[in-house]
Amino acid sequence: GGGGTLLVCPFASRVRGTDLLRDFEFDGLSLAFLKNLEKISFVSHAAADGGASASTTQEYRVERSVVFEHGPGDEGGFGGSMLKGIHIVAHELSNCTIVERVEQSTGGSTETRRHYRLHRYTIRQFRPTGAVASSSSAPPDKTTTISLAFPVSEQLAPQRSASGELVFAYLPVTAVGLGFALHADFELVASRQDVSDGHSGNHVLLARVPKLFVHAVLNDPVLGEEAFAAYLPDSEAVRKENRSGGGRKWHTLALALHHETKSWMMVPTEDAPEKVRRKNAVLRPA
Repeated sequence: GGGGTLLVCPFASRVRGTDLLRDFEFDGLSLAFLKNLEKISFVSHAAADGGASASTTQEYRVERSVVFEHGPGDEGGFGGSMLKGIHIVAHELSNCTIVERVEQSTGGSTETRRHYRLHRYTIRQFRPTGAVASSSSAPPDKTTTISLAFPVSEQLAPQRSASGELVFAYLPVTAVGLGFALHADFELVASRQDVSDGHSGNHVLLARVPKLFVHAVLNDPVLGEEAFAAYLPDSEAVRKENRSGGGRKWHTLALALHHETKSWMMVPTEDAPEKVRRKNAVLRPA
């Protein structure tokens, strides 16, 4: 009754299946970005002591439910200074849960669940410089997708990621120290371990992330501006992130996220409960 794809990869007996699965570094959140895949299982068979066979099954699956879908014709549209310069076609918000289950053939299993608020933006790509739109034979503008996944608790409270979330291009690419997962149709380096610096389209996509970040947090019914503190990255930690090599583009993105947020984030003052916008806050000398 069910369909699927099966890959069988034989390895030498000295290779431990559990080590292989760990080194593969698959992240189940990929399932939130892959259109036609809801579950994936990695099964490792190995000879146990006495010649008996033992297996380990590591299964990931995604559970999601749509909260809302907005188009440009909906009330409010996508206008305003918050998204100035970004041509949004659609914005979808979903509750997304990644379920990871590990089962041993010798007995015993574990299951963990990670919860996210997934904002998926379909945006119109800009034509190359000099392109003319007046011709009736000209192809329609292409669209691309940028998704932001914010970790939350089971009760949907904002939750700061202890080790940071990953950057994805459908599959995991790298860790850069962000407080939210980022997915886009990036062009990657040959090793697939980073986003290419030499592709101008990547810089265009990254430049759009700060405005989308602010829009997503402020328009999410369970997040709001108080969630900024949970998801803004530590800029210096991003610069020193060993897993990504501390690339300049990621540090630039971290600084841009803080800069964009200053216009919208409210911070408490010494005259509680009064608050001011972060960009207007002044620290009193000690």
